[in-house]
Amino acid sequence: MTEKYPMGIVGPDLNQISRDYTHLVATHERFVLATIANSWRSFQESLKEAEPVLLLIFADIAPNPDALKQVLTVLKRAIVILLLPSNWAQLQGVFEKLGRVRKTYILPAAPKEVLAYGLTLVETENARERSISPLAPVPGGNQAAAVGTRVIAFVSAQGGVGRSTLAEAMGFELAARRSIRSLLFSYDLPPCTPLRLGTRFAPSAAEYLQRTEGGFRDAIQTTPDGLDVIIAPPESTGYAAATRDGEQGRIRDLIAEAYKHYYAAILLDLPAGEGAWMMQPLRAASTVLLVARPTTEGVRACGHVMKLLTEIVGSQYRFTQSAFFLVLNQRSPKSIYTAPAFASELAQYIGWSPPVLAVVDYDPNIARAQDDSRPAASASESLGRAAATLVETFYGSARGAEPLRGGIKIGPVKIRRSG
Repeated sequence: MTEKYPMGIVGPDLNQISRDYTHLVATHERFVLATIANSWRSFQESLKEAEPVLLLIFADIAPNPDALKQVLTVLKRAIVILLLPSNWAQLQGVFEKLGRVRKTYILPAAPKEVLAYGLTLVETENARERSISPLAPVPGGNQAAAVGTRVIAFVSAQGGVGRSTLAEAMGFELAARRSIRSLLFSYDLPPCTPLRLGTRFAPSAAEYLQRTEGGFRDAIQTTPDGLDVIIAPPESTGYAAATRDGEQGRIRDLIAEAYKHYYAAILLDLPAGEGAWMMQPLRAASTVLLVARPTTEGVRACGHVMKLLTEIVGSQYRFTQSAFFLVLNQRSPKSIYTAPAFASELAQYIGWSPPVLAVVDYDPNIARAQDDSRPAASASESLGRAAATLVETFYGSARGAEPLRGGIKIGPVKIRRSG
């Protein structure tokens, strides 16, 4: 039986809480209502005892905004969703900067939407805790830490090997199937993501490159499956402008900006070649996922990229052999290499080989789904398995939460009333 995440709901109107949320939480597959408080005093007392995993707060329970801010700044565990009355709307940005506040809504808000997003926040936080820092400090280096977000670069030395397909499939598995908040950077030119995932050619990364303040949020598009996407500028002039003299590092800065938005996964779909749109983002990556066909040409292509990243880029940054993994794509009955044979041949070619995490069979359903702007991972069993393997390798399986203890309980609910 799946363990449930304990959540608390606090607000001045107990009838509203009961009407909007009690039944939804009681029947929810992942949440259990552990605490209800309808006075400021009882809310503060509940925090002394234990913090739930998710805390839903009707902001007008607080005597004033400053009192609410003070309580929110001392939270250690709870992920907070704030429901703001309309006369507090001007404070939305202020509250969103507080550490444990992950989302604010201006009332009225749809309870089902609030709970669905709450689950995404909890699963994302769990995934971040199981992850590693993409910018862990390096002896003698000057990189900053960004604890909890894994940055995975999908790399190939050749076009057409399925690199974008794998990146999109992993994004779908994370966002749609596991409710883990994820961001896909699609850096090919022309970008394939709008056609495959049903997004648009604008906005794009140009929003950030042209104006840093507010540009990051404006650059994001979200697929119907909940995956956030940022594409490269779709025009050649904008694509080139990001790398002209005086602009070096802006592409990498765009990725660094994503760390502030509590994603568990940042997926970099990087173009083949050795240009800035491939090389700059690698400076922010913690993991390099090489995608290749199981052919002799694929062996040589992987060898070229691995030498480039370990001997050239790795001399300046921190690419070690343990950062690399392989996925073999488009396997068919005519393929001359199994996964072990490919790894062995690669090791003979350059002296070592990363582990092969997954092998994806050639499946015409993948191309059909992409042509129809449908998730290819849901159309191909082999691709779906590979995406699940990647997620479980880097994030593990879903983890349940421990229930709260103590308090006055009626069934599974601990109720705190005014007084």
